Amino acid sequence: MAPRGPQRPSDIAVDLDVSAVTVSRICQRLVLKGLADRYQHQDDRRAVWCALTPGGREIVDKVMSRRRELITDVLQKLTRDERIELARSFDNFVKAAGEPLELVWEDQTPL
Repeated sequence: MAPRGPQRPSDIAVDLDVSAVTVSRICQRLVLKGLADRYQHQDDRRAVWCALTPGGREIVDKVMSRRRELITDVLQKLTRDERIELARSFDNFVKAAGEPLELVWEDQTPL
């Protein structure tokens, strides 16, 4: 949800290879905690969408920041050549997975 913006729970389920019921339950828990919102898309009232709230984005940002710190600590223990090799391997991994190379965190206003 975070990097891709608002999504239908069914699409999240496909991406995570879990059941739609599982995603719906997790989304509902996030809604109850004020970390996500559920809403109907203006073009398709049958479809329910789930999006992070500003509070949810703040938590994701904090987690990602901490991860970057930890990864930086590990990378500093590698030689320059090892870091270059690792970067190439990760680029290949990301391309093979079909993910964007750079995550852009935009304000995703519900449609």
